[in-house]
This record gives sequence, structure tokens and C-alpha cells, in this order.
Amino acid sequence: MDCATYRRLSSKYEKSPLTREICETPEHEEHTEHFHECSACCDWTLARRVERRGAKVEDYPCVHIACHVTGKLDSPLSDPFDDPDIVIWYFETSGQYGIPIRDGGSSIITIHYCPWCGVPLYKDR
Repeated sequence: MDCATYRRLSSKYEKSPLTREICETPEHEEHTEHFHECSACCDWTLARRVERRGAKVEDYPCVHIACHVTGKLDSPLSDPFDDPDIVIWYFETSGQYGIPIRDGGSSIITIHYCPWCGVPLYKDR
């Protein structure tokens, strides 16, 4: 699948939940495969998710961090810190990014670089 086709079909596949019939089509499988193989289309898709959440990618070090940090806006849980789908957390009070430690508390392992693209998360690095 080329990038133009991927982007054209994205509006069809970004609505969830998708039915099993849709997910099992060759077209959807090609679309998903392209997402995982094309970094430009992956970043484009993540940026769209961030925008739909009402945030701006420019406010974060990279599109990956923006997408994962703003994921808490979509969390169905009353405390998004308990949501296992949220893998990166940002603490505004300390300005730290981290990976939550799922032990019932609110501890994180501070990270200094994006786990997906390696961009420094802090301006002093």
C-alpha cells in the first residue's frame, strides 16, 4: 500500500470499535502493515490522534511522546494512572516524563529520551 492510499483509508479505519468483519479484510491488514512499516504515515497517524484529543504535537518533544502522554485524555478509568494502556506519564509539577510503576502507587521511572525515536525529552540534553 502506498502512503496516499493509506491516508485516504485512515478515516475509514480510525473509528472504533471496528467490527471483526472489517478487521479481517485484506485491505485493513495492508493498512495496518503500512502503519507499522512506514514511519512517515505512523507519525502522521499519531499526530492526528493528538489533534483529535485537543492537544498540539508542538507542545511535546516528539509526536510519540505527545500521543502517549495525551492518551490519558481517552482513558475510561477515573484514575488514568491505573490504565495499563498508558505507558508514558508526564508530571507537570516536576516536568518529568516517566514510565509508571504499576504497584498501586504513583511512582515512575524517569526517562530522558523518547523510547520510540530517541529524541531528548528535556532541553538541557
